[in-house]
Amino acid sequence: MRFIFTVAVAALAAAGCTPATPYRYSAMVPAARPIPFDGRTADPGDVRVEGAVSKSTVVTNHTPELHDTAVWVPQTQVDGSATIAVSKKIEVGGRFSYASYDWARPSASGTMPFPTRPTLIGAGPEVRAAFPLDREGRFTFGLAFNFMQYRLPIAQWTKTDACGAGQTCYVDHATGSFGDGTTYRLDSQRLESKWTWALGLYPTYAFGPSGRYGHLIGHVGWHEGFQNDGFTDTTSSNGAVKSAGSITILGLGYGFRWKPLRLSAMGFAPLTSSRSPVSYLMGALITVGCDLELFG
Repeated sequence: MRFIFTVAVAALAAAGCTPATPYRYSAMVPAARPIPFDGRTADPGDVRVEGAVSKSTVVTNHTPELHDTAVWVPQTQVDGSATIAVSKKIEVGGRFSYASYDWARPSASGTMPFPTRPTLIGAGPEVRAAFPLDREGRFTFGLAFNFMQYRLPIAQWTKTDACGAGQTCYVDHATGSFGDGTTYRLDSQRLESKWTWALGLYPTYAFGPSGRYGHLIGHVGWHEGFQNDGFTDTTSSNGAVKSAGSITILGLGYGFRWKPLRLSAMGFAPLTSSRSPVSYLMGALITVGCDLELFG
């Protein structure tokens, strides 16, 4: 009986244990997802306006260690874009992205909250291209690239014995003890500008004359990942968000075009693991737009 009790206690402690480090940093960063694009460009002179919603699945690390990443990642992100087709093969324009704090999930247990519940906003230029691979245009090879500047919310918390009047504090009850947990005091909260990039390759195949029945969309892409020193024993990092390299994303979808309307949907999977700073499972993306004739 004593053995069973000991094993149960150990399991409970391991399931929710977070390091009671002197300092903790948290940030809100964009999710790794495909650029919303159906792999086929608009007619020359057309302006293409689109809105997209992406759903990502973030896997929380329940046993973080010293220096592990602690960020909030949107599981829902909303995008808007406007581009103009400068030729049969090239579109240029820009993208805007938005996510609410309420849509985000922590990358690790013990990721400190944002009492002000900020939003994540990004904007930047985007280029798209599509190249026919056969005379009928059934096969095409598309690509998209953007360079987005995000305003990342960042917060610094310090371990304290007591919370004074006027201070904002948070108690982490998962610090490996069975007492009252560990109290942290909010020292600062700010916005940090961060440029990030994404690239996608989109092979497509159209069905029916002039793609009347839509087209199949493949996707191989890369999105910059992020990391920070979320659980730390030093303030030298100052909560900075750093690049974690590129995350490869595979996807498969289907698109329709009934000019001027466009509709596409895609399932995707960022290739990460439990050892990654942020771990993902499957996601989905829906895009709705229209092509507006600007120049005949």
